[in-house]
Amino acid sequence: MIAVSKLSPRLSAGVRSVLKLSLREIRWREHRWQFFIGLVFTLLTLSFFPRGQSFQFADLHEGDIYLGEQIISPFTFSINKTAEEYEHDQQLARESVYPVFDRRDSTAALQARRLQNFLTALESVLDSISPDSLKARRLHDIFSEHHTTLASAGATVLLQGLKRYPLSPKDFFKQLTRITRDLHSLGILNVERTALPAYVTKVSLRQGAREMVEDLSGLITSEARNNAVLQKLREIENIKDPTVTLGYQILIAFLGPNLFYEQAETDLRLRETLQRVPRGRGTVLQYEKILARHEKITREHLQKLKSLEAEKVQQRLSEGAGRWFLPLVGKFLIIALALTVLGAYLALRHDDLYTDLSKFFLIALILALVLFLAHLAHRFEAPDYLIPMALAPMLLTIFFGAQVGFVGTVTLSLMLGSLHGN
Repeated sequence: MIAVSKLSPRLSAGVRSVLKLSLREIRWREHRWQFFIGLVFTLLTLSFFPRGQSFQFADLHEGDIYLGEQIISPFTFSINKTAEEYEHDQQLARESVYPVFDRRDSTAALQARRLQNFLTALESVLDSISPDSLKARRLHDIFSEHHTTLASAGATVLLQGLKRYPLSPKDFFKQLTRITRDLHSLGILNVERTALPAYVTKVSLRQGAREMVEDLSGLITSEARNNAVLQKLREIENIKDPTVTLGYQILIAFLGPNLFYEQAETDLRLRETLQRVPRGRGTVLQYEKILARHEKITREHLQKLKSLEAEKVQQRLSEGAGRWFLPLVGKFLIIALALTVLGAYLALRHDDLYTDLSKFFLIALILALVLFLAHLAHRFEAPDYLIPMALAPMLLTIFFGAQVGFVGTVTLSLMLGSLHGN
């Protein structure tokens, strides 16, 4: 340790003042905002500490030669998968769950009956002995009752079908009924393709107690229904474009989906499948060697050690609140003690910085920024030299002077040491 007498006169005087300070001399109400900023900073820094592991193996890196004592498993535990492995297995599990659709034949039958009633009404008008002008008005009325419109070309097709077009209205109506039956037998989905995940190539069709898996490409999505209707109409022999237009107009009005997406059932199956994805990919037995002295550290070694630390944490949590609460208190006290050094120095030697909340907050923000970057580097297993340790001293020195930069560096070093362990 550095003796107080070896420090600069002003700094040593500040340290002596701190040691002689009595709690009764502190005016707590005047420092409430500084304490609040310090508390928020402490809690924020506490959240940066690694969870589910200790610092026992924090200094081990892939590719290094291990020089410590041989590591033996104290108990049997599972080797946890890496985040990438676990996410890959979860994605495979998602792809194994097919979206569930309910085939409702009653809906298809209802649509077919509505179409048949509509065509029967048209046929009764065409078979009547009324003049064409009256027939045209009645045809328009029938179309209006079914919430669709009849173009003049469509009226011409219906009224003069036997004279000008090879396909008679009766044969045309039969073809419309057949097309409706064919498309419903294939299956029309009530959702667009974009409503399903991109990886979906098969769906599960449920009809009563039966359930079967079908290729999505063999079904008709809602946006593909119109093209399917046009294709079926153009396949009719001796059909002309005006007849195709009329048939398209009629079928689009009456042809609806008969396969309905069961979102709740699909989500339930997906959750159950994801819950069954194991987090472990192997087992280390009790007294099994994990890492020997002078052995090259591999990724597999590191994963076993991380799994060992995670299992130790779980065991501590299961033993009672005291086993995990005391380490948490210890981390809190370390951060608070380091921050107290900086706060006391500012209060005693730089009262202008301490009382100015904006400057005091800026100092805390600079330290929190470096701690956050260190947390990211540790979380993504980046090399330690990527931590911008010099950033805080530079900014503190530029803004507030060399002495503040030095004390801030000491405070930051204590926090980084506790944050990264070894």
